[in-house]
Amino acid sequence: MALNCNIKFDNNPQGIYYSGQNLSGTVELSVECLIKVKAISLKISGFAYTHWTERENYKVNGKNHTRMVNFHGREDYLNSTTYLIGSPNANQIEILPGVHTYNFACLLPVNLPSSFEGPYGHIRYTVKVTFVQPWKFDQTYKIGFTVLKQLDLNYDNPDLRLPVHAETTKHFCCWPCKTGPLILTVTLPIAGFVPGQTIPISLVIDNQSRETVEEVTFKLKKIVKCFSQTPRVHSREEKGVIVMKRSGGVEKYQKKRYQHSLLIPALPPTNLNMCKIIQISYVLKIKPKVSGMHKESKLSVPIVIGTVPLSPGNIFTMQPILNQQIGYVNNGVELTDETNVPTVLPPNIDMNHPTAPPISPAIICVPSYDDAVKNNSQNLAPPSYEESMYGSVQIEDPEDEHPIGKNSFTPRYPVYHFDNSTNIGLQARTTTEL
Repeated sequence: MALNCNIKFDNNPQGIYYSGQNLSGTVELSVECLIKVKAISLKISGFAYTHWTERENYKVNGKNHTRMVNFHGREDYLNSTTYLIGSPNANQIEILPGVHTYNFACLLPVNLPSSFEGPYGHIRYTVKVTFVQPWKFDQTYKIGFTVLKQLDLNYDNPDLRLPVHAETTKHFCCWPCKTGPLILTVTLPIAGFVPGQTIPISLVIDNQSRETVEEVTFKLKKIVKCFSQTPRVHSREEKGVIVMKRSGGVEKYQKKRYQHSLLIPALPPTNLNMCKIIQISYVLKIKPKVSGMHKESKLSVPIVIGTVPLSPGNIFTMQPILNQQIGYVNNGVELTDETNVPTVLPPNIDMNHPTAPPISPAIICVPSYDDAVKNNSQNLAPPSYEESMYGSVQIEDPEDEHPIGKNSFTPRYPVYHFDNSTNIGLQARTTTEL
């Protein structure tokens, strides 16, 4: 087909939206010579999908057999189709050479989960243009866009702003050869963080045993649990190390204090209840490596990754409740569907400047970033969007038999840029003998 297709989002070239915002843009067709189509459709979709394969053993007439089983699940959130030209049952339409522009718009639902791409599942949002041609295969052009579900740590579990303390004790050998304990005690100032922030870790190792701790590893790990619906309900976990640091060990009968910080890169926010088939959580793991043939001890501390950081200047006790039957809540004032509150779209995104899109007050029932930190003396700058640390993925579906161009996509997540005076964390690594 002698044409080029380009999809552009209005005032948002990187296509980054919060759930509940208005999505709008244009489809630009550059036609080199006269072409004939029955229709040109535009579909905006959002869904979660899981898929993986496992080897399964079974018996037939007492004999063992092996087969490969495909597990998959799907949850749809958004499915909006409109025809820019014609319809599937229309007569042929001629499109003359030149540039043709078509506008589109869609209000994103409030409870969309954040975009995510993983090896066993994804939460994906796309805009697809399909050219329905007479006596030919349909051709498609598709791009992805990022959706973020606001997770303001100030409105989440109030325990997130409390210090975290965890301890584990390990004994080596058994009576009568049982040694003294190896005691690990870790403390974090808070339990909720955002990308761009450092996790300050204070660890004390009290080695009362006669074994030597050779080294200590500090890991931030992501745990993604995917669920299937067909052929039966099943689950599979993906665990990956996001960032890791190693430090020296502890001699026997010695005690040592460690202070480390792990920088959080661009990551999707914690998602445990917004999607039924994909759950995303994060955990800090600390593991000492002990000399000899001993089972290693380890310490795990769950943390929450949000989209708006905790604000020391404000203490929130309850998040405003969205009631779609009554109306929306905006700064304590009830707004009906007829209330004239315009939806604000993101400004042009420049990675050298803050790029967080403003949040529509009539749709999002959490305060904007400025409202959340207006009493915060730290004056933290708004975040910028950065590509996911896991890179791009192909977003072609089986139904896209004849795609136009390369369908690659990289989700972006808000990353805050803290300086030494605003970050809650330790900028230098220290190890102290006690």
